[in-house]
This record gives sequence, C-alpha cells and structure tokens, in this order.
Amino acid sequence: ADGTTVWLNSNSILKYPAAGFHSKERKVILEGEGYFEVARDEKHPFIVETDGGDVTVLGTVFNVNAYSGEDYVQTTLVEGRVAFQGTGMTDARTIVPGEQITYDVQTNSVNVEKVDTRIYTAWTEGKWIIEGVRLEEIMKQLARWYDVTVFYQNAEAKDLVFTGDLEKYSNCNVILDIISMTTNVEFELKDRVIIVKMK
Repeated sequence: ADGTTVWLNSNSILKYPAAGFHSKERKVILEGEGYFEVARDEKHPFIVETDGGDVTVLGTVFNVNAYSGEDYVQTTLVEGRVAFQGTGMTDARTIVPGEQITYDVQTNSVNVEKVDTRIYTAWTEGKWIIEGVRLEEIMKQLARWYDVTVFYQNAEAKDLVFTGDLEKYSNCNVILDIISMTTNVEFELKDRVIIVKMK
C-alpha cells in the first residue's frame, strides 16, 4: 500500500497487513529470501522481521536471505541505508551500499564485508551468478527452486567449489548437466530426488 515493491525467491513467504500500514512502523515478516525496493518515508521506518533478526530502513533497495533452518541471516545493500539487529545482538549495525552483513544465528557473530551486489540480487532477473560456491550450497538452492531432495552418494562432493553464470531454467536438469560437464560429478534425478555421485 505504501508503494514498496518486493520480489520473493522460491520457498519464501512474506506476511504484511492486508489493509495497509496504520502505525508509525511499516512492518513485514519474511521467511526465506526477498529483494526489497522500499518507498521512502522517514516518519514511518520500514522493518523486515525475520527469525534471526530485523532489518530497519527508511527508503532503499536491498536483499534479505533468511531461510528457516539456515545458520545465518544475510542482508545485502544495493542503495540507501539499512540497520540490522540480530536476535542476540544488543545494538543494530548499519551498512552502506555495496556492503553485506552476515549474522550467525548460532554464535551471534556478525561479519560485514564489501560484495558485488549483483551476485546476491541476480535471482530477481532469473539469473544465477555463482562465485566460489560449494556444491552443497548450490544444491540447497536447487532444492528450493525445483522442490527436490538431494542425496549425496559421496560426501566429498559437497566440498567441490564452482564459479559460473547461469539462467534459472524451467527444468533443473539443464543446470545439473552444466555442472556435470565442468567437473567430475554426475547427477541422477529419480522421483524428485537428485542423487549426487562422483564420476
């Protein structure tokens, strides 16, 4: 209702007041991953609440990755300014454009670093930029996108690292074939289960 635009990634839920915002805060609840373009309103801060912590903004463009069951909450800032406060943090940390804050929900530790924001927001355009990512993390994303389960025949395959630019295809076999062509891992898809094995 305030003009804010949100893109949700696979397996994500956004809860917001159906009748619009009627208090001093514009609060939404995110489970999963969302990319936000928040309408500026300094008198009514926009708050994204997650299980691992809250992101507070005035008007900005940012990505929040807060999937249930993950060990971290990650906020990547494209434009503007945001403050993040994890559930175990006493004070909020503010980041500037081009920075990413990663909050470990187990240890309450915080890491802020400069990043290429395109890597973390390309999914909104159906693209997937992978830079030095372990196969286990890649397969978690595929499981969310394509509603499949992953089984590793060889545990060491989880630690293989990949880099590349991909499209988000309608069929996960295309991505699996590309990964298989560039390494010594192969995949078998049976009844919505991807079996990962070394060649």
